[in-house]
Amino acid sequence: MIDLIIGNHGIVEAINNPNRKNKKVVGTKEAIDKLFGSNVFEIKVDREVVSHEELKKRVQQYCQVNNFAPVKGVKVFLQADTLGETHVGDIYDQLKERPMKFLALDDITDVHNFGAILRTAVFYGVDAVFYSQKEKRFPPGFFRIASGAPEHIKLVNLTSLSKGLSQLQKRDVVCLGFSEHEQDKSFEKPSEASLCLVLGSEERGISNAVKRIIDACVAIESCGPIKSLNVSVASAIAMERFFTK
Repeated sequence: MIDLIIGNHGIVEAINNPNRKNKKVVGTKEAIDKLFGSNVFEIKVDREVVSHEELKKRVQQYCQVNNFAPVKGVKVFLQADTLGETHVGDIYDQLKERPMKFLALDDITDVHNFGAILRTAVFYGVDAVFYSQKEKRFPPGFFRIASGAPEHIKLVNLTSLSKGLSQLQKRDVVCLGFSEHEQDKSFEKPSEASLCLVLGSEERGISNAVKRIIDACVAIESCGPIKSLNVSVASAIAMERFFTK
């Protein structure tokens, strides 16, 4: 399977990722010159110069074939093999060695929110993000928003998020959910424990199946009349609160 990566930050991080295979940069001469003129790459990558019309045609065809939303304004992209999936067993092995930081995204399917959350997760040093989706790949717009984050974080696609969280709990991972409907604003994480922050979709919040098994659910306290937040913003506040010393 092939990813089509757009956004210069995402392209640069993917080129520098040795786990990305069969990489090729495709774009207009001006865009390619700008990309390689301002960045030093240790990994060699093929390049193909095309016209604006040809570039637009290729991006449209890729999106149509894969049922992705169309993207506009693309001047350069990187095509590369999709990264291999992280198996949850690898995470279990690492839990034996040190406390870890996780996110679990419950039915967050909007690619803009997903990408923004991943970018923030990398900023806060999150070890892995658990989610559950049928689609094994992400559209070009996701890579633009994520700004290189997928190259630096483990993504674990689970068949059942609730069952996956239950398995983490059996390995002493504390699972903490966030909901605007909760009254409790406080939670004290056990020292030296691995922690998984659970966030739900903006429309429905955390699903009942997940809510039943998490250790606690708290709210982010509002200081004004609006009580809810965009989920990517809420995730950043949650990570600042629980993933920093």
